[in-house]
Amino acid sequence: MRGWAPVAMVRRGLLWTGLAAAISTLLVFHRQAEANPLDGIVSAAAGESHTCALTAGGGVLCWGFNIYGQVGDGTGGMNAAVVRRTSPAQVVGLGSGAAAIAVGSNHSCALTTFGGAKCWGNNFAGQVGAITSDKCDYLRILQNDGGGWPCAKTAVDVMGLENGVTAITAGTGLEGHSCAATELGRVKCWGDNYNGQLGAGPFGPASVVPREVCIDYDSGKQQCAESLTGVTGVSAGAAHTCALTEGGEVWCWGNNTSGQLGMPQGTPCFTDSLGYNDFCRTTAVPACETWDDGQQECATRVDNAVALTAGGSHTCALFDPGGVRCWGNNEYGQLGTATEDACRDPSPWLDEYFSCSFTPVEPTNLASSVSAVDAGRAYTCALVSGSGGMKCWGSNFSGRLGIGTMAIESTVTPLDVCNVYDIDQGRCEQPLSDLMAISAGGEHTCAVTVATGLKCWGSNGDGQLGNGCYVPNILRPPIHHGNPKPGNVLVDEKSLRGDADRDLFITPLDALAILQVDAGLTNWLRCPNAADVNGDDHVNALDAALVLQHAAGPFEL
Repeated sequence: MRGWAPVAMVRRGLLWTGLAAAISTLLVFHRQAEANPLDGIVSAAAGESHTCALTAGGGVLCWGFNIYGQVGDGTGGMNAAVVRRTSPAQVVGLGSGAAAIAVGSNHSCALTTFGGAKCWGNNFAGQVGAITSDKCDYLRILQNDGGGWPCAKTAVDVMGLENGVTAITAGTGLEGHSCAATELGRVKCWGDNYNGQLGAGPFGPASVVPREVCIDYDSGKQQCAESLTGVTGVSAGAAHTCALTEGGEVWCWGNNTSGQLGMPQGTPCFTDSLGYNDFCRTTAVPACETWDDGQQECATRVDNAVALTAGGSHTCALFDPGGVRCWGNNEYGQLGTATEDACRDPSPWLDEYFSCSFTPVEPTNLASSVSAVDAGRAYTCALVSGSGGMKCWGSNFSGRLGIGTMAIESTVTPLDVCNVYDIDQGRCEQPLSDLMAISAGGEHTCAVTVATGLKCWGSNGDGQLGNGCYVPNILRPPIHHGNPKPGNVLVDEKSLRGDADRDLFITPLDALAILQVDAGLTNWLRCPNAADVNGDDHVNALDAALVLQHAAGPFEL
């Protein structure tokens, strides 16, 4: 080791003032980290704790949480060394030939240019759509006994859907389900069916075999008496699914506890062993523009929609020329406006209600020139035409709205995703712009720029932002990892140690951030694993001293 070695006995707060003063005189020194922003991307899909991107050449890259093999690079599962990927990895078998991607909670899917459906990741409920031999289990990862849940660590063909598919979607429920629209205008779904989200008749059990979605089910013949037809698009939420027809109607099925199907909750479809009342529809029903209480049916249906998106427990649709309307859960303002409907909590112990809307409402202060909308878990984002800007609303936990601050916990008003935020003034100085595609996930969000770069923000506990960062479980002190400002997804993670604020430069400002954590002045760092420079599972003044040496050069981390 070359250069000055810090005193090993430095403890929390010791020499903090002196080191801070040194930083003020060393700001002229900096060393650039070796990392390149990812480019050549045409779309992205954000899941619960992992992300995938589609390249211009038809390749699929994924990163983030990988315990169920959802990154698709052949690792994950029982191998504790690869429980996460913090920078993009190539999905095996999909270096090219992909036309679209979809990401669920712990599984991923792709539509090929030949019209085939492929999936990988968690297969506990059959959501991969194939019988797989790989084993993955978060609770048994350290036992290495060959047991665990079924999964697929690389992409596999969905049985019966090797061709003829026009759209694909992956649900974000705990166990997960998947659906595909076919050339015949029908929908097939597979995976978890606890709330009837497969739309194929009775709820449960799960199915690894894709099942056709019905409008009417013949229980005697155990098949559709009438299938849903004329479908052009499909979107899966946590426990519900919606489809768009050629005429612009929206049909939904599955869980309706929050009115996400576009109608009142109705009567419980079943009560589970704990006494929870689940409201659901197990066959497709039309989403209602207005509801007739007397007839208990739609007075008018949602129509003229051009796109739709199903979030955790809400749904949104895009209308020509650029209007957005949403319905379902509104606890965090994810519908974009105050609502008057009240949904009953399904818990048998609580006689409580929460804010929701059974029919579509229009977000406030949202320009009519919206070109895309995506619903995540408890929040929604829209891509604005012209400027290529982006607005988000709903829950801001972990900074998923990208508004530059986590001081705002939630908002019912659509706010600009912020590229430059003025902390002193508490406002966005420069909104993010020049975007062409967006994706809202569980607690993180991504957007593709016109220049085909990719930016992500929000939660990063498992490296889902793709910037080489994550939060080690044993790191001390405990670090909060939310990122309320968009940052670049990086091609690799070389030489990023010491870059605690992840601006791709190692400077005394990184040392200052580390010292603030060590002194207990903050519990937030943009890149916690990079702040642990010496790898002792602690972030303290020793790491700050090493950063200062490196910034001044020629000391290497």
